[in-house]
Amino acid sequence: MEELRKDLREERQDITRFLNSKVRTYYIAVIAASLATWTVAFNFGAYNTVFFRTLFSIWVMCTVIFFATLLLPKHERPLSGGQLAILLIPSLWLLVFLFAPMSTDDNASQIYELITNLLALVTLVTLPVLGYTFLVILQGESLRLPGRMLYAMMAIVLIVALLGYAIGTYHYLFITCQEFTVAGDFAPPNCLQLD
Repeated sequence: MEELRKDLREERQDITRFLNSKVRTYYIAVIAASLATWTVAFNFGAYNTVFFRTLFSIWVMCTVIFFATLLLPKHERPLSGGQLAILLIPSLWLLVFLFAPMSTDDNASQIYELITNLLALVTLVTLPVLGYTFLVILQGESLRLPGRMLYAMMAIVLIVALLGYAIGTYHYLFITCQEFTVAGDFAPPNCLQLD
């Protein structure tokens, strides 16, 4: 019995040692960013669009953080110039939507679609940075991750985004039309009908 207690105590110490604050922050940031990215990527794959609620939520978060940071004295700002620039990407995306071509010119429509898709991809790629920035702002300087962990987080979230897009695109292999409807979503045109 004493041997079992000793083993359990050693196991708890190992878990505590490995789950220091940086590792916990890493897991929280990876999970939060992956969940947000999955939703955006899946919907983009399934519906070939990002829903306005998602776009506006990302835009509001980025815009609020951007202006709140600018209103702080320079020595108290938690974000640098590059991080602030990333926060402007959703605003750029929104501006592109405002200037959508009104004509039926195929070239203009194709260029517009290419630009919006590129900005959608850039926004997806920057979601881990946005999520991590949000976490650092909420939890403070002590949660800054080392570069290696930050790059690993970005790689994991990018893989989740690619999987989300692929599964969204080929949703008919995984999800039926009825499952979309029961979830409160519109069934995509090419969904699997089991009638």
